[in-house]
Amino acid sequence: MSYRQLALLAGLLSLHPGIPVAAEPDRPPVNVTTTRLEKLLFIPEYSAPATTISLNDSRIDAETSGRILSVPVRVGDHIEQGQLLGELDCRSNRITQEKAGASVRSAQSRVAFAERQIKRSRSLKREQNISEELHNQRETDLETASEELAGLQSALEEARLEVERCRISAPFTGIVLERLAGEGEWISRGQPLVRLIDSERLE
Repeated sequence: MSYRQLALLAGLLSLHPGIPVAAEPDRPPVNVTTTRLEKLLFIPEYSAPATTISLNDSRIDAETSGRILSVPVRVGDHIEQGQLLGELDCRSNRITQEKAGASVRSAQSRVAFAERQIKRSRSLKREQNISEELHNQRETDLETASEELAGLQSALEEARLEVERCRISAPFTGIVLERLAGEGEWISRGQPLVRLIDSERLE
């Protein structure tokens, strides 16, 4: 009978004190080593070759024309969204904006004058001191002046955008891969300034 079977039998017989139990044979002590279970666990790992591709690999174009004043980024730079990539000489764009602003102010004065004229015309019409034809002409003058003002305000807004476009900013957070134009060069609308790769949206 094995040692384990004898030990089991002794345990069973100990439950019944009336039954004599045979003494265990003398055996040398067995050294036992213990360790934590997590040290014995083995979790297999698997690996496979893969390539990470950025969802945005973009050439950032100039949206207006002008001479490049500065390109404050270098290849390898990490760029935050909205950070300045380049700045153009914007003097001619600002002059255009000032002219558009002056035209708007002039048109506003014409609209204000036409409004005063039509207000007076309505008062004279109630008193029958003005002809229907002259009253209609003043209404037409007001409509024409209002339409002209709306068109000039759109031109002013476009001029403001052209000034803003002199500063070229990063559309997303990424890394500069290439500088495609340098300081002092003339850059045209649609010409790329830098190549930027998205460092956050990866696949």
